[in-house]
Amino acid sequence: MSGSGTDPSRQDAPHPHSTITDPTGQYIIVPDLGADLIRIFSIDGSSGELTACTSAKADAGDGPRHGSWWSPDDVSVEGLMLYTVNELGNSVTGWKVSYPSSGCLTLNKTQTLSTFESGSPPSSTLPVKAAEVHVRGNFLYAANRNDQLFGSEQDSIVTYNISSTGALNFVEATNSHTWYPRTFSINREGDLVAVGGQTSSNVAIIARDTETGRLGELMANFQVATPGNDGQEDGLSAVVWNMSSTMNLQIPIPVTTPSKATTINECLTNASVPIDKKGSDSWDDDVEPFNLRLPYTPAAVAVPTTIDHIQAAVSCAIKFDMKATAKSGGHSYASLGLGGEDGHLMIELDRMYNVTLDTDSNVATVQPGARLGHIANELWDQGKRAISAGTCPGVGVSGHSLHGGYGMSSHKYGLAVDWIAGMTVVLANASIVHTSATEHPDLFWALKGAGSSFGIVAEYEFNTFAAPEEVTYFSMPFKWNASSAPAKLEALEAYTQDTMPAELTMRMFSSARSSQLEGMFFGNVSGLKTALTPLLEETGLKIDQAKNTTWMDAFSHYANAPTDPTYPYSSQQTFYAKSLMLKSLNGTSAEKFADYWYKEAPSNDRAWWFQLDLHGGKYSAVTNGNHSTSSYAHRDKLYLIQFYDQSFFGDYPTDGFDFLDDWVSQTTASLSKSDWGMYINYADSRLNQSYAQDTYWGENVPRLQSIKAAVDPEEVFYFPQSIKPVVAS
Repeated sequence: MSGSGTDPSRQDAPHPHSTITDPTGQYIIVPDLGADLIRIFSIDGSSGELTACTSAKADAGDGPRHGSWWSPDDVSVEGLMLYTVNELGNSVTGWKVSYPSSGCLTLNKTQTLSTFESGSPPSSTLPVKAAEVHVRGNFLYAANRNDQLFGSEQDSIVTYNISSTGALNFVEATNSHTWYPRTFSINREGDLVAVGGQTSSNVAIIARDTETGRLGELMANFQVATPGNDGQEDGLSAVVWNMSSTMNLQIPIPVTTPSKATTINECLTNASVPIDKKGSDSWDDDVEPFNLRLPYTPAAVAVPTTIDHIQAAVSCAIKFDMKATAKSGGHSYASLGLGGEDGHLMIELDRMYNVTLDTDSNVATVQPGARLGHIANELWDQGKRAISAGTCPGVGVSGHSLHGGYGMSSHKYGLAVDWIAGMTVVLANASIVHTSATEHPDLFWALKGAGSSFGIVAEYEFNTFAAPEEVTYFSMPFKWNASSAPAKLEALEAYTQDTMPAELTMRMFSSARSSQLEGMFFGNVSGLKTALTPLLEETGLKIDQAKNTTWMDAFSHYANAPTDPTYPYSSQQTFYAKSLMLKSLNGTSAEKFADYWYKEAPSNDRAWWFQLDLHGGKYSAVTNGNHSTSSYAHRDKLYLIQFYDQSFFGDYPTDGFDFLDDWVSQTTASLSKSDWGMYINYADSRLNQSYAQDTYWGENVPRLQSIKAAVDPEEVFYFPQSIKPVVAS
């Protein structure tokens, strides 16, 4: 062997750290820490001789150390993945495995993730090193040595969820109860993990949940030998459960104990809660994600039709220590309605979609599975009333309104969350409470902005406004370029900030094919032209279309889909999305945004677009709303931008994420972090929990975490970007 890496102190020569036989028994894989290679050797079936194949290249300085296999069905090589842990890079890498009809096995790198949620190891006087990796079911585990993340001489083990496509998502870090965990091993049943601390020379036995994959309490802890010396890598070398060679290949062996899915379905059935049976048409319909890039499989699906059903479903989740996730419309960009990971109890709410308007109080009672189009139609039909909400009729009311809810009436009437007067909520202890500004006000505040982290809303009361007698929708196409766009954007910003009247809601939409400003004006065409004149004079824009019409006709115009959807409903796409909430877009940030828009984006042959909503400004109801009445954190932002990159044919490419990631990073590079954030209703699936919290909820995070600790300390309502309860000091 020959080769070296970029770290002269560790990579001056090859350092093959382990050997792994592939599931077919025809190849040996050798992670080479010293040369940043995954070496591949074919095995001669008769002589046992090895023949070197083309090696796979790890990233420079990664130092791959150990590996483990995974396949979607656990029995074939179809979709087979190899995951390696990188000692020097403190990361794990996914490799797609291919078996050509002739020639050697090949590995194609798909993903590399840090073994730390923050993306980098904590500071330490001695090097922090990733150690070993194991796969069990749809979960991957890796050990970190000397991170002391849980206190002095207490290092971590990290857990990742493996999606059906083999993509990894960071779940959590847990205490290994050892110092320098060089090796660990999962028992045959999968419910215990033995961790060997090299320097501490102890073996810790930790409980493992076979459904959620999460590591739990310390079951046993015993000293094996004299502790080693700090930094010397002496002491306990390895720990292994007594199990068959099949398990050494990480292929799970079926056990006869009832699964959590079976037992929780029995619990739901005994409580008379309707369920979807796995494999049925209704199961397939309910678990199919809006974003086909992110399919997750719930452990069970409850389909309530009453508030009592929701309460009973949460009780069953608590009984079997399962995360409970409500799915209202299922439109989450990160599949958060499915849990954002496998193994949740999904509570499918879309059979509960009634809307009832009290014509005396003009308060609408809305069930949690109603979609925006159905609500708009019912309020119009029952009393010519409306709420301020989005224009996509298939979006569910719960995710939309609990996290903000911007739409074509927001500049005048604010966000959907601003119209919530009260909520009936099932909490994490399965109790039912009613919340309002005067009943459980802290919970009410938290629900209005970060609702899915705190409970399942079983019924809403919305204040409503009289739907306007006339509105005008309009469009203004434009053709800018990288040179002209920054000045145009600055003119648009000045108009939005200081001049744009409340009666006007407007957005910019741009794709590879065309660009335009469009919106809705509460009034007639003449009033629209008067309102737009200052902007037209500064930018040279011209009104191409302006139609004076009714409220519901304007809703239909922007819906671009059937306007009154209820159950059953289905809509799927394959895409990656991001968002930005910006206080401004001028100067360097406008130049970088425009450069990417006109110089980089055109080379992307997928169906990309962005939508820039004029969210704030002097006369915006969003800006002028009471900032203290909800946990929505972006009332100080002028713009809400949604970035969308869709693949019409086949899977979204593994190398496609950089397109939007780079657009956002270049736009924000010159900005202070306090000047921008992101919007959870356009969830970015690649954000870890800590970063997502700070970016979605900003300065509201500490208060939200305290409320979470009070109402859901065990995180019954958990998803990968949920609010994490504050840790008591």
